[in-house]
Amino acid sequence: MSINKRQALTTNAEEGDGEPATTSGRPSQRGGNASNKSNVAQRKSGGDNTGAIVVSVLLAAATIAATYWATTGNSRTRPAAPNPELRDIARQLLHPSKGILAADESPGTFAKRLSKGVPNTLAVRRQWRRALLSAPQLEGYISGVILHEETFINADSDVQSAISRGIAVGIKLDEGTVPLQPKKSGERATKGLEGLEERCTRFHSHGGAVFAKWRAVFRVGRHTPSRAAIRRNAADLAAFAAAAQACGVVPILEPEVLAEGDHDLLRGGAAAARVLRGVFRALRRRPDVDPGAMLLKVAFITPGQRSTEQAEPHQVANATLRVLLRTVPRVVPGIVFLSGGQSEETATANLLALSQLALDRVQAGKPPLPWALSFSFGRALQNSALKAW
Repeated sequence: MSINKRQALTTNAEEGDGEPATTSGRPSQRGGNASNKSNVAQRKSGGDNTGAIVVSVLLAAATIAATYWATTGNSRTRPAAPNPELRDIARQLLHPSKGILAADESPGTFAKRLSKGVPNTLAVRRQWRRALLSAPQLEGYISGVILHEETFINADSDVQSAISRGIAVGIKLDEGTVPLQPKKSGERATKGLEGLEERCTRFHSHGGAVFAKWRAVFRVGRHTPSRAAIRRNAADLAAFAAAAQACGVVPILEPEVLAEGDHDLLRGGAAAARVLRGVFRALRRRPDVDPGAMLLKVAFITPGQRSTEQAEPHQVANATLRVLLRTVPRVVPGIVFLSGGQSEETATANLLALSQLALDRVQAGKPPLPWALSFSFGRALQNSALKAW
């Protein structure tokens, strides 16, 4: 075979005609050319279909990803510009030798605190709150007091007396909770967003309130707190923060993980971490919230009240600080702790252990905590005094 014939055969093979060369060097039958063209067209058509499928899959994946990021609140938004006035109020509430008194019980909750035979009337509730607000040297230990709206409405002179003594007054703006579906889950959402700005402005402008509080509750169970409950309550807490700052008051966000249940320390900490991550995801989506002009109010991480596990104060402090360091941004100026039904002794011991842990970090050469720690106790400040009264 001549060199030219060999080259021609090689060229045909490389071009992919689809037919083997004959030993004689003659081209294959003409029918093969038509078949070859058909095969090439099929391959091109198949390639086009494959490309379309790939594009469709990629578009579907992008849609799913966009929906996920939107519904889980992972998108980031530039926060509001720093509000110097509100940041100053937040710092005042975080006075190093003072804390916040929570005296914002609703009439129904107040009834549970009273001894048998004591009527739960407006006059009795007003007398008790007057006793609290007029306590000698209260201003030396209390930086602020959270009040129920009935105190602003029916005891304005007591409120103004506290303000004149240098105690900041705050208002509880949430209106209690309602069940989330399904009801059997025991999860709840907080009411009060409707008309929130108008109520906030009224208590700020006419009552002298400089901060406000909103409470959401989360139960620890086999399937709770659920993503839906976290997402709903976190969005409401963020909406409250925006409304409060818009009307000129410092918001205190209280996502309380309840101590009810039989969960252990580890499970309680995991639930609290999920809740706090959800709250700060929701806050990051708000361009109208200054995170440096708000306070966070949380419970200590403890085993459930029905748990067989017992936790010492140093264990509670370690578990609590571990969660906070992983979830709370540095820009938040302070974290205040609720007593959550703990006795005066237990709540105080847990707070002292947490403060000691923060001090030990500094003495060990570690950076200080990025936020101030304080208290916002209700029953842990009132219980014994109320019984005596």
